[in-house]
Amino acid sequence: MKNRTQSVIILDLRNVVANGSEQVISRHRQYADLLASRSRLKLHIHSKSQRIIEDLGHMSHSTSGSSIMGFINYLKSLKEYLKSNNLEPVLLIAGDPWESLLAARLFRLICNRQIPIQVQFHGDVASNGWKYLNIRNYFRYYLTFLSLGNMQNMYFRTTSRTQFSLLEKTFHIPSSKNSVLPVVLNLSAMISGDKVDAMRIRVAFVGRLHKDRGTRKFIEVIEKLDSIHEKLDIVIIGDGPERNWLTTQFNKLSPRLKFNFMGYLGSSELQHVWDNVDVLLSLAPFESYGLTIRVS
Repeated sequence: MKNRTQSVIILDLRNVVANGSEQVISRHRQYADLLASRSRLKLHIHSKSQRIIEDLGHMSHSTSGSSIMGFINYLKSLKEYLKSNNLEPVLLIAGDPWESLLAARLFRLICNRQIPIQVQFHGDVASNGWKYLNIRNYFRYYLTFLSLGNMQNMYFRTTSRTQFSLLEKTFHIPSSKNSVLPVVLNLSAMISGDKVDAMRIRVAFVGRLHKDRGTRKFIEVIEKLDSIHEKLDIVIIGDGPERNWLTTQFNKLSPRLKFNFMGYLGSSELQHVWDNVDVLLSLAPFESYGLTIRVS
């Protein structure tokens, strides 16, 4: 039997990478190339999506949703994938402290090995404000205590010292197990080009149209901006349950306001929009630590 290839496995249980934009895929290809050049480790992504991403590993074809059987099938397919491709996991990356971390913990039990786990944190998941924002956050807040449990052979990645300070206080994560890695942003696409009307200000909202993203505050800010500036264009990129509410609110504002719902845009389409955007408003009531801009 030939030696197994040592690999880093991203548990993409929520399909964040698999269903991501071209930019998301490109960023993970860069991670894979960098990992291979510095350590000779291979990066593999295991997801429940049916999408196959070339050079980034297998995407499970399980379509049983988020049920218990879907969770079990996901772990079974991961084990089968590692075996059939002769891979030895040396690190499991959980992109969230909930489903993905629980999957990583259970997979260690199945393999009867204490494979190191790296847990990614995004947003203020340790704050009371985030906890009471909606019922889903409320349950996930307490699920975090359960999923963290014994932190043996577990390490954490946060995006700022402020974020980690609250996580450390709430969930008692040792600072020795944490690495602060700020979000890397590609700002080249955000360099403004020549504008047809230099007096017009184009304001953009990018992301899921949901209360969590600060849609109420967005309307307040636009109303105040309109009171002090006559030429205002509003661009909304994304979709979600708040779209109809936002449309109703904009119809109540000044008729001189121009607004455009562009829906979901791919990475290449979004880059063209950036050329004429002057202000990006990110008004989530709790810090997402660059997540909106990074996903954009």
